[in-house]
Amino acid sequence: MRGLRSQTERHGFHAGSATRIDDFIGDFIDDFIGMADCGDTCPMSPVKQAPTRTPRSIILAVAGVTLGLILVLVLFIFAIPSLTESGKVEVKLGSDTYDAGSAESLARSIASAGPLLLPDVSGGKRDVYLQHLGDDPASGWYAFDARRPGQSRDCSLNWRADSADFVDPCDGAVVPADGSGLTDYPVTVSDTGRVIVDFNPDAAPAG
Repeated sequence: MRGLRSQTERHGFHAGSATRIDDFIGDFIDDFIGMADCGDTCPMSPVKQAPTRTPRSIILAVAGVTLGLILVLVLFIFAIPSLTESGKVEVKLGSDTYDAGSAESLARSIASAGPLLLPDVSGGKRDVYLQHLGDDPASGWYAFDARRPGQSRDCSLNWRADSADFVDPCDGAVVPADGSGLTDYPVTVSDTGRVIVDFNPDAAPAG
């Protein structure tokens, strides 16, 4: 018995140490179970845990960004040109030429709603009417000032669909549908079917 006790003590095992090991293991298991049961009330680790990015979250983020870019692209390709051709968007005429849009679309719009007013939002010095007469979208285009020479912006011409002409709201003067007598601008239809207005400095009153 004495030999067995000596061998046990030589290897560091005795009744007291075994009891302490049992107590340590028991306390560890109790603490572990308690932390699993405490939920949100558990004490936070002093080291902030970095959020884990799963493959699914990464795919959803990339898909969201891609969808947003596609929507912006569709807006610029379809929505804005459509609004411009329908006269709902004011256009700043600051360059020598202006692409008004598709000749076929504009011809249909003017036939149903009247000439298209292109407001000069840079100061109102060059508001222009775009007019189309006839059935051929490739010809019959006119662009001219929206008011008679010397008149203020308050006297911009109004289109009268019943008589197919313009009238000056200030003095009642009548202007033909093609803008005769007003400062006009050359209009061409490009090879791709686009209506191009040339705001060149040599524009003169139409005869």
